[in-house]
Amino acid sequence: MITVLGKTAEQKRQAHQIAGLALAKLRTARGNISGKETELAQAIELYIDGLQNVNSDEAVKAYQGLVAWVPELSAMPPAPKISEKNIDSPKVVILQEQTSCFVSEARAAWKTSSAAIKTRIKTFNEEAKTRNTQQTTFVQYTEQS
Repeated sequence: MITVLGKTAEQKRQAHQIAGLALAKLRTARGNISGKETELAQAIELYIDGLQNVNSDEAVKAYQGLVAWVPELSAMPPAPKISEKNIDSPKVVILQEQTSCFVSEARAAWKTSSAAIKTRIKTFNEEAKTRNTQQTTFVQYTEQS
């Protein structure tokens, strides 16, 4: 009986060691998951900050200035609306879909707008060249007089 109890105790000790190793692995995994959750939260925060810059006051003013210079430009596509600072992972997926749609619309708008902008730049450069020629001619006439 003592021999049986000794064997049983040894088996239980080994099972306890195995359980202890498994517990240590679980604790390590939990720490890793906790670290990943923190990294994910920080990444989401940076992502949200980046998206908010798309529709920043500076970006809107810059586009308005461009529209003032090239009136035939289309309206800027609406950027995704971010209503809250702390967004969980499922909401990020929805926001990413909205962002992808915005990017597609912005690219299409830019393709259309870039031709108008290039035309406006060409016109501006031609007008500058004409002004410079007229100014040179005026200076020459002034010097002859």
